[in-house]
Amino acid sequence: MKETIKITCGGQKFVPLSELKNFQGNLKELGRESFEKLRRQILSKKGFSFPVFVWGDNNLLDGHQRLFVLQHLVKKGYSIGPIPVVEIEAANKKEAAEKLLALNSHYGKITDQGLFDFINDNDLDFDTLVDDLDLPDFDIDVFVNEFEGGGEGEAEGDNQYTKKITAPVYEPKNEKPPITELFDSEKSDKFEKKIRGSKIPEAEKKFLIAAAKRHVVFNYQKIADYYAHSNKDVQGMMEESALVIIDFDKAIENGYVKLSEEIAGQYLEDYPDDA
Repeated sequence: MKETIKITCGGQKFVPLSELKNFQGNLKELGRESFEKLRRQILSKKGFSFPVFVWGDNNLLDGHQRLFVLQHLVKKGYSIGPIPVVEIEAANKKEAAEKLLALNSHYGKITDQGLFDFINDNDLDFDTLVDDLDLPDFDIDVFVNEFEGGGEGEAEGDNQYTKKITAPVYEPKNEKPPITELFDSEKSDKFEKKIRGSKIPEAEKKFLIAAAKRHVVFNYQKIADYYAHSNKDVQGMMEESALVIIDFDKAIENGYVKLSEEIAGQYLEDYPDDA
């Protein structure tokens, strides 16, 4: 006999696994990779950590995938006590079916930046999450590619970032602001310090430190003021870093930025469709 699966949550009542009934039929499928992630999660210290919703005679409104994995584990020799459940009210089967669909609807979408911020703000382990969770609307390959940056030779149709830029036009003030007012790196520095002090592999440290730079907050009004009072070398580097975006029509027309014909010609040569 193998170990007993831990139940780490409560419920309105507790029902033996064998009495829970599949109500959704073949509405959803569980792929091999997702099955394995769910199996690992249930067998980890987290155990069975959320109650399931039922209607009527223990008909499952959610938790079907967990039920399937639990049944598989029991056949393999594991054991588990009664499952914590919460009863959902429905007047009839039709209403219960409607509530099942509502439970399985995703009205919001997990974004890559939102996920990265959530992991950072809650001190979560990125590698563990990737290994154990199957997050909806989230592609780990796209996530890693976005935070590492796209590779060279990328096909134009695969590039999710457009080269067309609409830049606000700032009228520089008479005074050059202190460089310390151009950006706020407190959050980035805090996260970088945490990464450097961790025991994760160096390659992953490098990646996460690079990604942490995305948390630096720039004050573009101050940057525009600083740019206007800087020498040509600094201005050139700020332009190359896209700290100052040059809009050919508005910037030149209003005299806020002087652009050499050589730079303009090179840009139009590289990106003729942007003209």
